[in-house]
Amino acid sequence: MEPISWKDLAARLETTVQSLHRWRSMDGAPTEPDLEAWQAFKACQNLGRDRLTPDLGALKAELLRE
Repeated sequence: MEPISWKDLAARLETTVQSLHRWRSMDGAPTEPDLEAWQAFKACQNLGRDRLTPDLGALKAELLRE
């Protein structure tokens, strides 16, 4: 696998370089910009954007109605 820059890694992970630098200080974080290692770490740690799930969407709608 060819080397990847931190900027390219951030783009492929759909995050920012700033977030990657924050995540690098976490225990168990990969030390190199390795896409597969970072994808696994991101999934394991539940990092990244919050995604609206159907249950969460329904709860939010219910709270807004009240």
